[in-house]
Amino acid sequence: MTIRIKEYCFIMSQRSDGMDMATFGKFSASSRNGASCKLARALVDAGAPDAPVRLMRGGRPVITCPSLRTLSEQTFTEATGHPRMVKWVPHPMAEGVG
Repeated sequence: MTIRIKEYCFIMSQRSDGMDMATFGKFSASSRNGASCKLARALVDAGAPDAPVRLMRGGRPVITCPSLRTLSEQTFTEATGHPRMVKWVPHPMAEGVG
């Protein structure tokens, strides 16, 4: 049986320590930047099928990405003073890398 997902809706929030939190069902991820991308990577690693992703904050859509896989390959940076998406590169000291 193949599971078909029409669209993922990630619920975005902010913890009291300022970290962003992304949640989808039993999956969640937190990060200073890119919690949604981190959650997408966790879902892809768990074998989730590809589908569009909508990020929701306060019940309102804030960003739509055409593909879970595409989102999993990205992260956010604010190096220029403005948030933008860039290609994600695993940290060289991360578990399972190298």
